[in-house]
Amino acid sequence: MEEPDYAGPRFEARDDALVVGGGLASIDVAKVLMLETTRAALAERGVEVPMPELEVRGIPKLLQRHGLRFEELGLAGCTLFYRRRAEDMPLVEAPEGADEARLAKVQAARRRLLEKAQEKYRFGLEPLSSPEALLIEGDRVVGLRLRRTRVEAGRVVATDEVYERRGSCVVSSIGSIPEPIPGIEMKGELFDFSDWEYGRLDGYPNVFSVGNVVTGKGNIVASRKHATHVSEDAVEAYLGLSAAGHSGEEGLLLHSSTSSEHAALRIAGEILRAEAPPPEIAQAILERVRKRQEAVGYGGDLRAWLASSMSGPPSSTPS
Repeated sequence: MEEPDYAGPRFEARDDALVVGGGLASIDVAKVLMLETTRAALAERGVEVPMPELEVRGIPKLLQRHGLRFEELGLAGCTLFYRRRAEDMPLVEAPEGADEARLAKVQAARRRLLEKAQEKYRFGLEPLSSPEALLIEGDRVVGLRLRRTRVEAGRVVATDEVYERRGSCVVSSIGSIPEPIPGIEMKGELFDFSDWEYGRLDGYPNVFSVGNVVTGKGNIVASRKHATHVSEDAVEAYLGLSAAGHSGEEGLLLHSSTSSEHAALRIAGEILRAEAPPPEIAQAILERVRKRQEAVGYGGDLRAWLASSMSGPPSSTPS
């Protein structure tokens, strides 16, 4: 959309882009790329089309109105690469406890929505494909190396098949696949949790994991729901904060009003019993915190940093 007052960075939409992701945001990116490259191709033919009109009508219908077909524009179109199947794309959330019949209907609805989006905006889809590395020539990204996957029991499993796909640029989602961390075992593309419900890791009894890293889903609602579940059921019980017969906020409020001192002592006791990390590990942690604080312009005064952040451009929070 044209905004006369916009003075920020600009990105040139290119034909034959590679988009990595699998949710609504990824489809929006593919849609924008197709709308912008189609508008540019039409402009070369002397046809000026407002973005809202092209988005509402869809590419094929608007082209038909001008006596054109998509194939005549000379566009390759962008391609969306997704590590799961089309029916797994979280365009429609399955209700909790859904039986096989209900799940099949949800999957069918997902496929229909995706097919309609592809038909309206003409982007391609390459399912069961997980990116492994960028293809770089000189100082430019020219494509992706991808690994074929399969879905077993709801989880993505890597295969031995690897292929390359070249494109004009790569646009990737933030992602739900964690970066490998030295010392933590992996299970496929995710961490090898000993407890998948609460995101527990062997050897790290004080660590709980929440959101995408456990669910493998980019959906923010699913992540928030999982985070709430873990904080209420696991952390409160672990610290002894939930009152007997009560859970969640009710338990916290009841416990706070009746025995806040006892709760504080329990927390302090857990801290005192915890084994301190070796000096080199502690120093490495502090160094990471320092670098993160420098990256977001945090100088040690939280109130001053918050005030400057609220008055200026949005910034990340310090660690």
